Amino acid sequence: MRFSYVLQMAKGYSMLAFTAALAAVLVMFFAIVIYSKLYKHEEKDLPWTKFIAVGMIVFYLTIVFCATMLNRGHYETPVIRPGVFETYMEAWYSADMVQWRNLVLNIMMFVPIGFLLPFGLKIFRKPWVTYISCLLTTLCIESLQYMFRCGMFEVDDLINNTLGGLIGYGCFRLVIMLKNILLDRRIKWKVTLLSQLPLVCTVIAYVAVYNMYISSPYGNFKYDQVNHVKFDTVETSKDLNIEEDISKVSVRKQKTYARNEVFNIASHALATIGFDINKSDCFYYDTRATCYANGRVAAVWVDYQAGTYELQNYTQYKDSHQNDIPLIKDASEQEIRDALEPFGITIPENAQFSVDEEGMYTFMTPEDLQSTQKMTLSGFVRCRYTKNHIIQFLSNMMYERELQGSIDVISQKQAIEQIKQGNIYQVKVDDVKSFENKTYNTVMINSIQLFFTADSKGVFRPFYEASVILDGNINGTISLRATK
Repeated sequence: MRFSYVLQMAKGYSMLAFTAALAAVLVMFFAIVIYSKLYKHEEKDLPWTKFIAVGMIVFYLTIVFCATMLNRGHYETPVIRPGVFETYMEAWYSADMVQWRNLVLNIMMFVPIGFLLPFGLKIFRKPWVTYISCLLTTLCIESLQYMFRCGMFEVDDLINNTLGGLIGYGCFRLVIMLKNILLDRRIKWKVTLLSQLPLVCTVIAYVAVYNMYISSPYGNFKYDQVNHVKFDTVETSKDLNIEEDISKVSVRKQKTYARNEVFNIASHALATIGFDINKSDCFYYDTRATCYANGRVAAVWVDYQAGTYELQNYTQYKDSHQNDIPLIKDASEQEIRDALEPFGITIPENAQFSVDEEGMYTFMTPEDLQSTQKMTLSGFVRCRYTKNHIIQFLSNMMYERELQGSIDVISQKQAIEQIKQGNIYQVKVDDVKSFENKTYNTVMINSIQLFFTADSKGVFRPFYEASVILDGNINGTISLRATK
């Protein structure tokens, strides 16, 4: 969830929140007036600062409840995640910035609550009152999400939200300290300093995690995560030949591109087909960027990893009379190579060339796992070519990778033993409905192969994937780490 999206939601619910805040202030105002009349209290100045504080609290709480309860997907059944720091482990192994951002936003979401409560009402200036209030508030939100199936009940959310409330209270104590310094009043140093511990500990923890990450030669790899799954029976197919020897495989790294480099790639691709890029029509996301030519007559999508991209030339789909522009489906390999040359795409001489019935040309270069060359090219390039001798569609998925060294991988036999012990990364099934069944009793392994995929630093590392039949009739795969 992007911060801009959070602001957009806040803007969308602002009118409802303002109405709720105004109603709360009016109720408080009439309650004070009626109380004063009934008990004949002397008239005093109305506590306008409290009215403002209460209005702000109700305004913000309304936005929080709306953002966490409305406009969300619904689960078929209530879902609970009781694991402590489970989401942190997932974010660590995947190194997914979206997940880390969501964790930080869950903390930040309750910082204003921890600040506004003691700011508006004196009872919350006792630390434990604010802490318990923040815990009960997030417990209420998580319980409602569970009851109405508009979100998961996550223990980690309880921790993060309450932590945010603690940090907010610490911010309040800092403001009070500065106020007392300016007014030359007594300062409660002990309470002020102790209330900063949540923020200090959080910063230290995040800095430590970041330092661990940057100091490692490899990035985080989701397949390194071990989830323990209990299977009653794990068998192997009679036709399966299982290798018992430990082998070495090459580890390679591909470049990660910065935004300005991604822009240059997109600009060159569009210029090759005769269009200028529109800088104001470029959008940068977490894993890729989308750039359009002037007038949106063409578009290119570029991945930060490896700088691979897809290109669509919309002018080559329909002519001026809105008739389909025919494709050339019988071009020679050399003709397609010549058409791709201006794009600067390197296609190895040993690439396998093919064309399908739809006129999609493909150059395929398999990965050589045992290659000792410093740089290798692998992947594929696909394109469609019109009668105008212009590229209509281009998918450049040719990866250039640099040798980083070699590592030992466990044998297929050892991998199967890990499956029998239930030490795996995940189980995936082909039938979506079967996802409802979270536990499987029997596993039949039909094949097991070594695959490679990039970790968070672009280093291609190995993992095993086994093709299996679960409970006798569900086709699926089991994946697990391939290193010790």
